[in-house]
Amino acid sequence: MSSDIWSQDADSWAVFSKTVEANKLPHAVLITGGDEGTDLVLGKAIAELLLCSSSSKPCQYCKSCKLRLASNHPDLKILDRGDDKQIKVEKVRDVIDWATKSSVLGGIKLCLICAAEDLNIQAQNALLKVLEEPPKGTFFCLISNQPLSLLPTVRSRCQTYKLSLPFNNTEDFEPESEKVRDLICLIIDGSISPFSGAGEIERLSKSKSLSIVYKVVLDAMIIQKVGLDKIKYPSLFKASELLSLKAKFDELDDIVSLVHQGISMSRGFSNINQSRLTERICSYISNL
Repeated sequence: MSSDIWSQDADSWAVFSKTVEANKLPHAVLITGGDEGTDLVLGKAIAELLLCSSSSKPCQYCKSCKLRLASNHPDLKILDRGDDKQIKVEKVRDVIDWATKSSVLGGIKLCLICAAEDLNIQAQNALLKVLEEPPKGTFFCLISNQPLSLLPTVRSRCQTYKLSLPFNNTEDFEPESEKVRDLICLIIDGSISPFSGAGEIERLSKSKSLSIVYKVVLDAMIIQKVGLDKIKYPSLFKASELLSLKAKFDELDDIVSLVHQGISMSRGFSNINQSRLTERICSYISNL
């Protein structure tokens, strides 16, 4: 398999989504271009698209989506270093054994290798055969912002995609951002109800509300996983810091999943009502 790199354009996520919708995604891919500390978020966003059994992906309501949201999907394997300093060969052998078994749900199987640069040499060598000839219906997705740290033989067996999460990571001046930030803080500390907060957020900026919420949650995840010095949106820091203190990482990931529903809606992949989706997000935040 060639290592042909797909250059990122103004809407790479939408193009990637269409590639998945058209069933044209290769069975071994290497995803680059993400931000430090967000590899798991990016991987789970890809899992949403690949594993959903609905025609409107991700629906979050089919059996596959519900199992994934409950972190109990039998056909999804997430491989990372855990408490170790590296991803060791024993973990890769377990994944290979899992890959050779039939899909439990009868659909595809997906192995996400987050921060693939953590694979040690023995682990990378063990992957070579299964990357070159994955079992039918099984996808391997390696995610790394340091792709050159991987063996050339690993890279050559993967189609490489340069991909970032749906919203760009530049600090744009948005007059509504600080007001949305303050509303999120009020929802978290219980000063206003989530439904009132959602209504105010929608009135301030319906077109940008999901983008602003996403940025707050992304920085909260970065604070937890990498540290304060890596945040992307300093103007939203007050809400991101408060959210990082209140929520577990998995809960932040759940909020990102809700935001992705809104992205699917804006791309024409879903007919979800955005106002109700904003209410769901605010309600979830208030219950942390």
